[in-house]
Amino acid sequence: MKKIKIAVMVLLLGTMALAAPRDGGIFKELNLTPEQTKQLENNRKESLKVMKDYQEKTRKEYETLFGELSKDNPNKSTVALSKKNILDLESKRLDSMIDNASGLKKVLTKEQFATFQKKQKNRGKTDRTDKAEKKAHTHTKDTTAK
Repeated sequence: MKKIKIAVMVLLLGTMALAAPRDGGIFKELNLTPEQTKQLENNRKESLKVMKDYQEKTRKEYETLFGELSKDNPNKSTVALSKKNILDLESKRLDSMIDNASGLKKVLTKEQFATFQKKQKNRGKTDRTDKAEKKAHTHTKDTTAK
């Protein structure tokens, strides 16, 4: 049950991260035309709306599931139905992510998409390295100041 609660929290935090203001990030490096920028922004907004909707529905299903599981004698059919609904919603959310990726490919040129893929592939590695370096630098600064 604790794992399920953690999963819900991760989903909610993911939505908040996606909704945060952006500085252009990876798209700055793609030399987008104004029309591409507009299309990508529209796609992102629509995708966020759809994802938020799926997450809200999923959260409600988890609440139903948790409510049932907290009972002394949970109804197995209610638990099974909640589980099925959660899995269906997650499947639809994944389909939406795939559709969004396909939409991205339609907007970008082949060269831009290749650059995007390369940047995305290295993104996690770079982010982790940057965070580790910042943390080490902050830690060094903190210990030398004492």
